[in-house]
Amino acid sequence: MFNSVREGSRNLYWKSVGGGAEELLFKSGESLVPSDWSADGQFILFHQADERDRVWDIWAVPLSGDRKPFPVVQSPSNETHAQFSPDGRWIVYASDESGTMEIYAQPFRGNQPTSTGTRERVQITNGGGAQPRWRKDGRELYYLSPDNRLMAVSMEFKPKFEARNPKPLFQVRGARPFGDPLYDYDVSPNGQHFLFNLSGEGTVSPITVVVNWDLDLR
Repeated sequence: MFNSVREGSRNLYWKSVGGGAEELLFKSGESLVPSDWSADGQFILFHQADERDRVWDIWAVPLSGDRKPFPVVQSPSNETHAQFSPDGRWIVYASDESGTMEIYAQPFRGNQPTSTGTRERVQITNGGGAQPRWRKDGRELYYLSPDNRLMAVSMEFKPKFEARNPKPLFQVRGARPFGDPLYDYDVSPNGQHFLFNLSGEGTVSPITVVVNWDLDLR
């Protein structure tokens, strides 16, 4: 799943990893950015920005039936970085409706369009957050703080859905501007490894390789 401007606007395409032709999945004339694919393969989440006011909303497209996209979170604010929970029951996303980009979670129900505030919703961060990613078991969520620290927060589902004990993992340098709708990183299923795509900063220190170093010891 990817987007391309080959027809003048950012449209959604998909292609089999094993080869074959690319297929246009959805075209709207607006800017479309793919965000996530449900674990059961039935839905894709994407962001759509109105070309006039550049406000991002979250949409979903089913991959069966008529493949008609529908809004998932739509408001006057920016909503980006939508991610399915591993079980597909929840989505997390970032929104600047409070004036600061924060992360929220709400249920995802396959074919029921909604707008902000019409469903049960839980605020995950307080003080800023963007680019959420789930651990595969759904018990931990990662995100970037406004000062570019990668954070981890425990997710509890019983007796109620809530986020607990946010903790910093490490500083991230060269991240995108806070609130950018694209992602800088991904996380391994067990949450032990992170892969970042970051811009370089300053000069790069050279690597010096010393051969026959044991002769110097003699």
